[in-house]
Amino acid sequence: MKRMEFDKELLNGLHGLSCIENFVLYILKKEGFSHQCLYYQSYLPFSEIAKELIYKKTSYAYFYRVKRIQNVAAESGIIQMQTRSELDLDFICNHDYVCVMVKPEYMKDKYNVGLWREDHYILLADAGGFQFYYLNDTPRDAGIISFDLLRQIYGGKTIAIDIKQKIRGEMKQIYLRRLVQSMEIDRVAEKCNISNLITARDILGICRILRKRLYEFSSMYIDADYLVPYLNMLDKQYMAIEYLRLRKKDDYDKAGNILLNVAIEDIKNMACILTDLK
Repeated sequence: MKRMEFDKELLNGLHGLSCIENFVLYILKKEGFSHQCLYYQSYLPFSEIAKELIYKKTSYAYFYRVKRIQNVAAESGIIQMQTRSELDLDFICNHDYVCVMVKPEYMKDKYNVGLWREDHYILLADAGGFQFYYLNDTPRDAGIISFDLLRQIYGGKTIAIDIKQKIRGEMKQIYLRRLVQSMEIDRVAEKCNISNLITARDILGICRILRKRLYEFSSMYIDADYLVPYLNMLDKQYMAIEYLRLRKKDDYDKAGNILLNVAIEDIKNMACILTDLK
């Protein structure tokens, strides 16, 4: 197992939809990999994101329409993952990195926050003497934890992550071709039928993560800075809907108009990026 302290500032600029995604991206970033390459399977039209949440009632925490980063990395041969249901010290020590599921009540007691989902993990590295450095992504926290405390807070699953190979130059070209082939642009923007502000907020929450991934991926090949105003718009409109929700202003028509404006901008910007990447 690798012995090192975690730098929680390295979580800056990582665009995971879950703690495991953030940890895999963190590991690759720390190891000096071009982690942005793994965003090549992260495109989805805005209309598909909206339909998934509005009509299928999928939540932000369990959004499944884009492949998880850890699975992209494993299928590309960059990492190897193994899982165990028991907390085994030998298993932990025999792998590069380990993610350990912790009990929800531990997270609520320690950080006084609600969880997006019940299966929350922390990332571990060796600190010596039956102790481990840990990293938590939300809220950001790093420190040392003993194996005895780990046993008390263990949530029932361990995921080991081993680095297998670097991202080679030819792989980057393959990833680019696959992204371009996957990009289907919405033809028209349609107003969403909104009846829940959390749903409206989460549509933008997922969209802004995926579009930030696309921006970082594209920037490896072209100058994609013209996307920045659109990314800033996504952040601003996300906060606008969250403001409505927190103020308990159930203005669904306004939320629908916000999403419509985003959809219009998304079509224009995605068409431009696709043209430039071809």
